[in-house]
Amino acid sequence: MNNMNEDNLNFKTELKKLYDCTDGTHELCLISGDELTKSHIILECNHKFNYIPLFDDIVKQKKIRRFNTNDLEVHQFRCPYCRIIHNEILPYIPTEIKEKLIGINSPYSCMMKHRVMCEWVWVKGANKGIKCKNDANYIGEKSYCSNHYK
Repeated sequence: MNNMNEDNLNFKTELKKLYDCTDGTHELCLISGDELTKSHIILECNHKFNYIPLFDDIVKQKKIRRFNTNDLEVHQFRCPYCRIIHNEILPYIPTEIKEKLIGINSPYSCMMKHRVMCEWVWVKGANKGIKCKNDANYIGEKSYCSNHYK
């Protein structure tokens, strides 16, 4: 089968060029198509999504469907792009979504690691000058763990 059109463009080659965007200037959310924000989520399958579109998609996944034979456990969700089931839930990022929903961004024990470290630095005591070593989320331009976000 020939993938060439009237203008001698190879459809598969052109599509691959669009998908492989290797210039490194921007990456896009695979759900919304918007540029990734600082609080974007990288899943174990290496797909990247902005937090709010992924949150909304997982809310839809968790709704009970009568004919769905692949029910998800409380601590699971599917990648919206490749459909692989992940055995963790979204981290709670209060600047993105205020509410905590069980099975989506709560409980803490099931949350995924966000791959960012807290920027809090102790200013007094035995740990003076040492950075916190907890996992964190971006809150504006800085990243803080749940203990140091106020």
